[in-house]
Amino acid sequence: MEPELTLSVIVSCYKQEAYIADCLHSILNQQVDFDYEIIVSDDCSPDSTPLIIEEIACAHPEKFKLFLNKVNVGAAKNYMSAHKRAKGKYVAHIDGDDIMLPGKLQAEVDVMENNSDCNIVFHRSRYFNDDRTYESDTGKLFSAPLVVISPQQLARWGTIAAHGTYMYRRSARKTIEFKQEFMEWFFAFEFVADGGVAAYINTIYLDYRCNPSGSAYLASRAGRAKSYGIIIKHVSDYFEQYPQFRADLYAHQLVNIAMSFKNDHKLSWNSFSFLAKNIAYFRLSKFVETIKVRSMVGPAVKIR
Repeated sequence: MEPELTLSVIVSCYKQEAYIADCLHSILNQQVDFDYEIIVSDDCSPDSTPLIIEEIACAHPEKFKLFLNKVNVGAAKNYMSAHKRAKGKYVAHIDGDDIMLPGKLQAEVDVMENNSDCNIVFHRSRYFNDDRTYESDTGKLFSAPLVVISPQQLARWGTIAAHGTYMYRRSARKTIEFKQEFMEWFFAFEFVADGGVAAYINTIYLDYRCNPSGSAYLASRAGRAKSYGIIIKHVSDYFEQYPQFRADLYAHQLVNIAMSFKNDHKLSWNSFSFLAKNIAYFRLSKFVETIKVRSMVGPAVKIR
């Protein structure tokens, strides 16, 4: 019987011919003491992204598994199908336009190996744009080199790290099929909601591409409105599913709704109804803490 593969690195991409080579080389350049696979899922890019992927993979056939879609299935389905193919004990995700920094994979695997109750680990990032005229580091989460995060805290704080920092324990994943659009926090919370903890490494291990205009949700007001709508639904669903976390989820939701209102100056009836109906779960201390933490871990300077 073959030993279990330690890590699967998932790369999801679409139309990233200018970036994908740097992304893949940053994975290959990681110095690690374990075996890993790289699963690349391209969503039928019309540019040269697939050709670049194949060229790099041909030079390292023992590492790569390629899934080059013949039709465009959309970001959510492309993501889910790639993660379903993972064989590693742990799974790391990176988008095709981001860059891993030295030490990332080893540091995260070490945390997981040394903490059997840790189901997901994050870390700090450096935000940058294409010409590097903009670079901004995300802040530390408190002061310890490694911060353990309880399910209550993750429910309360929401998204505290870029998606490319995520590494999770594959056995903790429950949702295999998800046909709706989603924000990454949905899975982060799922990994700890029924037991286990998260961890945050206060070291920068990712260059996170952040252009003022681009395909990411947060690059436009309409995109931000869409992302807020998705995360608000996630929190509402978890609020019903996990009553033990309701006070924490309420604080998280209040911040989401406030940010959504700031973005488009609208308050939906569903949002108003949620806040009013569940006002008994409001805790000022949790709300203030959530604002402080979100501010703490964001980039020092924002360009979008």
